[in-house]
Amino acid sequence: MTDLYDSEQWHRFDLGHPGGEAMTESLLARSGLKKGSRILDLCCGTGDSVALLYTLGMSAFGVDRDSVILRAQEKHEAISGDSWHGWQGDTGEPLPFDDHYFDAALCECSLSLLKDRATVLAEVRRVLKQEGLFLLSDVCEGEAFQLDGFERLEWRDERQALKNFAIRWIWETGQKFPDSERGKDYFSAVYRAIGPA
Repeated sequence: MTDLYDSEQWHRFDLGHPGGEAMTESLLARSGLKKGSRILDLCCGTGDSVALLYTLGMSAFGVDRDSVILRAQEKHEAISGDSWHGWQGDTGEPLPFDDHYFDAALCECSLSLLKDRATVLAEVRRVLKQEGLFLLSDVCEGEAFQLDGFERLEWRDERQALKNFAIRWIWETGQKFPDSERGKDYFSAVYRAIGPA
């Protein structure tokens, strides 16, 4: 991951991801997930989506780097400590959950930051139930990612959410929005795990 996302400036900005809560709610609505669903928030950041999932009656677990998890725990003190797990995704570390534990995984604007996406996706497949869902929003070039081991059920062009995010960054920080080597487009999509995990 780049230094920007570890910087104090980024953490003070604290807008989460392009589209924010509305994007997360859209992905959930399009997925058809119901109350009681068990969801992994991969690269959960400061934990806002985990908190939202709890308010919607879902069982949520957030994973991220230890320093980021500490911020999430401080921000959302009311959420049980068992909901937060340190995880070093770029080192090939396995996710700290049993096989087929989750109904869905959520990853918002983070998958493209991980260096070894293939290993991370294999781990996501491992912890998802058979035909479990992967809800994703991210920066890209063109249309939504095709992911090995997943069938893309639908996707939406979300470039306007990225533009709004960049405008807010400029307004609040007075600085040019950081260039992304990940692409200039943005999407949200619902995927389903296919084949053996």
